[in-house]
Amino acid sequence: RLSTIDPQRTAAMQPIALQARDGWPLHGYLTVPPGSDGKNLPMVVSIHGGPFGSADLWGYHSEVQLLAAQGYAVLQVNFRGSGNYGRAHEYAGYRQWGQLMQDDVTDATRWAIEQGHADPQRICIYGASYGAYSALMGAAKEPALYHCAAGYVGVYDLPLMYKRGDIARNRSGQNYLDEVMGNSNLEA
Repeated sequence: RLSTIDPQRTAAMQPIALQARDGWPLHGYLTVPPGSDGKNLPMVVSIHGGPFGSADLWGYHSEVQLLAAQGYAVLQVNFRGSGNYGRAHEYAGYRQWGQLMQDDVTDATRWAIEQGHADPQRICIYGASYGAYSALMGAAKEPALYHCAAGYVGVYDLPLMYKRGDIARNRSGQNYLDEVMGNSNLEA
């Protein structure tokens, strides 16, 4: 029950703002363990699912609080494609799986290191659904950055999802996948 949670024992969620390598504005949240100075911590980069239209929001998040209670900083970034930042931000993620969307996550992770929040030798990336895809793609593209990766209920086989997944079973689903992923992005 949420009524049994003591707010004094929860980790504070701090809004963050940074720029991606190409200057695109990014926002998200950094949560640090209660009582911590927020410096040189082991960090989990938590990637939301979706990806389009979904977003990490300000508020209580049980997984984030669990990780923070165990001594981890938790970074959540609303990469291109995320909702709540306008159409341009969402559409900027179209056809960018494994590309600009992934770069945004990498840039936010490097920002946390540069700000002194994260120990660069103790960073894990994880998520569910699209977040799982991004976690494994992050580990593949940046093996020196992420020392751990975990995904659950993930989207791991893009060509299979495109050809035989439940989204593609009807014409509107096929049109959606063509618009947001494109055929040329299936190998990313």
